[in-house]
Amino acid sequence: MEAMRYMGWDTTRVAGRPRAEGYHASLIQWVQQRWRDQPDDPFLPFLLYNGLSVVGKVLEEQIVAGKVPRFDPDTNAVVSRLRIAVIERNKLSSAGAHLVQGLGARHPDQLAILAKELGATPSGEMARYHAEQNQRGQQVRKQPPR
Repeated sequence: MEAMRYMGWDTTRVAGRPRAEGYHASLIQWVQQRWRDQPDDPFLPFLLYNGLSVVGKVLEEQIVAGKVPRFDPDTNAVVSRLRIAVIERNKLSSAGAHLVQGLGARHPDQLAILAKELGATPSGEMARYHAEQNQRGQQVRKQPPR
């Protein structure tokens, strides 16, 4: 696991390509396996939020340069399904609420639905709070200037 932490910073090149490019695919594969084997692993919410959104310098440069896509549509769907499953499993913990926060940054349109489904749990309250904040932000943007 420690090696994964530094993959995005890896400057090693293999066949002319930065090895850091494999970071997301490796992390997603590891999380999928861990979810199947140990769905209660408290580290999964952290990995699905911070591990997939925080990247090292090398990987970030590749993404910004357009040499490596952030996620293709299929990968995005896999990650979204994993996030939703882990949130549901951890809805009563702060880890689940933390992951809701991460999901809301990428999919703000899903927060109201998630809030309803998660009900009166820490994760549901986090989803509700962010959905309300997004709604207020939209109302402010729609108001004409004075």
